[in-house]
Amino acid sequence: MCGKYDKGRGIETIFEYHAKKRFLAELAWDEFYLKGRLDITRDSLEVFLKIYTKKYSWDEGSLIRFVAEIERSGLLRFDDKVSFWHRSFLDFFVAFRISERRTEYPTLDKDIVNIYFDDMWTDVAFYYIGIQRELNQDIIAALEEEPSDSFGKCLLKILIGRLLQAGWHTPSQEKIRAIEIGLKNVEEIRHYVDEMLSSSKMQLPTIFSDFIYMAACEYSFGSRTMLAETASICNKLVDSCDLIALRNCLLLLWAQRWRLPEDEKNQTAKQLLDSLVKLEIGGKLTVRDKFVTLFILEQVEKENKEVLRSIKRKIDRTKKLYPGEMQRLLPPLKTKMRLRLRRRRDLS
Repeated sequence: MCGKYDKGRGIETIFEYHAKKRFLAELAWDEFYLKGRLDITRDSLEVFLKIYTKKYSWDEGSLIRFVAEIERSGLLRFDDKVSFWHRSFLDFFVAFRISERRTEYPTLDKDIVNIYFDDMWTDVAFYYIGIQRELNQDIIAALEEEPSDSFGKCLLKILIGRLLQAGWHTPSQEKIRAIEIGLKNVEEIRHYVDEMLSSSKMQLPTIFSDFIYMAACEYSFGSRTMLAETASICNKLVDSCDLIALRNCLLLLWAQRWRLPEDEKNQTAKQLLDSLVKLEIGGKLTVRDKFVTLFILEQVEKENKEVLRSIKRKIDRTKKLYPGEMQRLLPPLKTKMRLRLRRRRDLS
């Protein structure tokens, strides 16, 4: 979009491509990021242009042609106010500016972590890691040290896998460390959502909390770039008779279920089912944890009919033995029937 592959313009493309990137990076940094805004007035742009052209000794004619080229590229929108056409463009150019001048930041890694936990600019950290193609150990350490004192922070820690997807060239041991940091915040997410549900006027089923961290883990850790690392963590956790270890292994299995070889997935599912039985016998399992574990296993194990039948029997038995707990955990039957009818109407 900056004209890198515009062969018809000859040698100009070599210079203008970089000039445009640097111009847009400075504009994004000075007028948007530093001032905490997503659009600017035309007057603000004019002031920026005067400063920028003076800095690089551009004449007025060159400036007019240059701005016209920027507008033609489709990166900036010139309406009543000036903005980037897509928010991702703005975030990328802020990240690009940081990357180009990273030697100027004495606390760069901590700065990137602060940006990651900033609600407005979190994607800048994602693009920065993408430009570097690596999530380094100092950023991982700073992410771990950040207090998990809010729902938003816990969720972003679970979504650390998204940074790993951008930093796909991160060493394997650092990937494992980052994934484990994310998994440590699953219980916190469940706790925060449980509290929200208990104080809400809406009577939502308790399992809604579990759906939140399941979705976050799939989005974060469901990637081929982490397949070897998630398998390594699962191999370490699968035989542990510890509820947290079992759940973490199961969540990684769930996140990667479409990418794992069928025999490997079946073997892990069987081992987790055995661990679940041991936990239940040892009295270390609540009804909720038992049902949620069985529910996820049922979603993961679709091919092995023998294991699937065993899971379904255990689910049915749990529902019969603990009707009170299951009533709080699951949506009312009428709600489920209403959803089915609505789905049928939508399909028709």
